[in-house]
Amino acid sequence: MKINNLILGAAHSPVIIAEMSGNHNQSIDRALAIVDAAASSGADMIKLQTYTADTITLDLHDNEFFISLSGIVTFKNAVNVQEVAAKVPLENMLIETDAPYLTPVPFRGKPNRPAHVKYVAQKIAEIKGVTVEEVETITTKNSCDLFSIN
Repeated sequence: MKINNLILGAAHSPVIIAEMSGNHNQSIDRALAIVDAAASSGADMIKLQTYTADTITLDLHDNEFFISLSGIVTFKNAVNVQEVAAKVPLENMLIETDAPYLTPVPFRGKPNRPAHVKYVAQKIAEIKGVTVEEVETITTKNSCDLFSIN
């Protein structure tokens, strides 16, 4: 697969692939090709945003990138995303709100906002059997690492 217009910024700039969805195999193939191209071009960090693909896709790459989970992980029928949350190490995970969309339970159906990210952290902690504080600490560190924030 040929990737057109892959432009890497300055050294240490993250490559971010948005909306990697399991409902669109073509977008997954394209995103993974971008991951491969970015990694072979020397990208330090890659983020897959609002990840909803299945865990099979994760097996294609061994901890090369961050997986970002949104309020979808709190949805009752989002079993594939919950499986991803269980499988991905916290050291490779980010959490997000994707505001004003993808509002987590218990506010589903209303506009999302940054304050709701705590519900994403709570669900991930529940799935992984760890404390919310551990999820918050590690995912905050990951965000700082991704965007070179001291």
